[in-house]
Amino acid sequence: MSAVHNAFSTRALGMASAADWLSAASVLALVGLMSHWPRDASLFIFAWLIGYLLLAVWFAPHLRAPGQMTISGVLREHFASRALGLCSLLAVLLITFIYLVAQLRGLGILFSRYLELPRTAGIWVGVLLLGFYTLFGQVKGFALPRILQYGFILTAMLLAVLFISEQLNGHFLSLGVFLPQALAGVDHSLLSLFQQLQAEEASVWFIGQWSWVESVLVFLALVAGTLVLPHASLRFFNMPNSQVARKTAAWALFWIALLYSLIPFLAIMAEWQLRQVTEQEQNIERTQMPVPPSLLAWEQSGFVRWLDPLPVVQELPSDLEIALSEEAHKQALAAALLTELDLEQVPPQPKLYIDRDILLLAAPEMAQISAWVIAWLAAAVLLASLSNAATMLNLVSTTLARETVMAWRKRPLSIRRESMLARWVLCGVLLLAAWVAFYPVGSLLDWVALAFALAAAALFPPVLIRVLGWQVAKTWVVALVSVSLVITLGYGLWDFVEPQALSLPVLAFAALVMLTHLGLYRIVRRGFFPAEKIPSEQ
Repeated sequence: MSAVHNAFSTRALGMASAADWLSAASVLALVGLMSHWPRDASLFIFAWLIGYLLLAVWFAPHLRAPGQMTISGVLREHFASRALGLCSLLAVLLITFIYLVAQLRGLGILFSRYLELPRTAGIWVGVLLLGFYTLFGQVKGFALPRILQYGFILTAMLLAVLFISEQLNGHFLSLGVFLPQALAGVDHSLLSLFQQLQAEEASVWFIGQWSWVESVLVFLALVAGTLVLPHASLRFFNMPNSQVARKTAAWALFWIALLYSLIPFLAIMAEWQLRQVTEQEQNIERTQMPVPPSLLAWEQSGFVRWLDPLPVVQELPSDLEIALSEEAHKQALAAALLTELDLEQVPPQPKLYIDRDILLLAAPEMAQISAWVIAWLAAAVLLASLSNAATMLNLVSTTLARETVMAWRKRPLSIRRESMLARWVLCGVLLLAAWVAFYPVGSLLDWVALAFALAAAALFPPVLIRVLGWQVAKTWVVALVSVSLVITLGYGLWDFVEPQALSLPVLAFAALVMLTHLGLYRIVRRGFFPAEKIPSEQ
């Protein structure tokens, strides 16, 4: 690893770290969320950026632990506790597995659209390609492929924004929201599109789905989860010194923020384009035109559907025409039938439902831009999905093959046996993740949020007391990590099964668990045998 750091500048290493962070699931989910709940999407983006900023200036130097691959190994070594190592290992594996499921669902969206397959068949194609890519095609440990990957993804999103903007307004400079409209020389700049969306009576552009208290709790959970997310912090474990770790994380923050700055542009234009292509079809019978022509291919994959008139429940968003996927609509129907609502609330005609996870890929098609730009964007999403999912698979397989054995055996396995065990574990984890991804429960953002919730509730408190040097008995640490993990996971899974039963978002609940966790550490940290105080690093 030292040779890698000597060969590349911290600027380049930061770009590689940014590529490790970016995932197709989070980008697809953010564009869909930004188009419908912009305040909440902005909360996600700012929380992730602030979390990465704290990682750069505060946490990254403390994650340097030569010989360790994950946070669980760092905690096991620091507290000299095999039980804590196993508990934190379970948390790392669950977080990584949930993120892997989200990546497979993203691959399913991509392949089901461009291969014109059902959603489950698209996931199977993604599983086969991911398995081949991980076992045979991935270049492990090299920074150069990650640097090229980031450049490819950034270029694809920038081209999509420019060409959609040119198609809508006839001018590439309409990208500049902050440019004067006279300078841009167009009639419909993004600023005017933004103002029109704001002015619409039914628009929820500045309305969030959470209260302010819930938003603060969600923000805290996202920041804490970012600091200890296993795959995001993976590159910092073997940095040569604290200065390189800080500079690399700072550059990674810059590159991540640069790419995230394009998401609002894409979301505004996708929302506007979606309203334009669906405006004339809302009152047309299905027999005359099933879906808008630009969304016809998405209907064949099941992401766009005309659905029959059904009772409207209060939990549904106000813009029903473009709000829910078919699976979410079925859940809403079940809730409506259970509540026995008045049949007078039935809409007079069928409505068009669009899964918002597809908006990033569907926006260029709705704008009818050049095919090569659409192909470039699809290839970038595929690259981000495969790369990020392969990182997850390698992390899970190598962690299980190495750290589990180290926790139970005094003598490590040979390299050959460890590699063989890792490959078998990889195949098993991939099949299990595919089986979970087949169930149409929750959106991409729901799965990503659950991963961050587990990281914030279970991993952040023990890592924080390691960084601060608090003296807490390891028995308390083991107990609180275990309880926090079980409670948060149970709450998140129950939220998937009965989404109407729980009013508090899983991230807000995780923040409450995290604060309680830290409060108990504060109470019990005196009077028990202390953990070794962290020496200050230069």
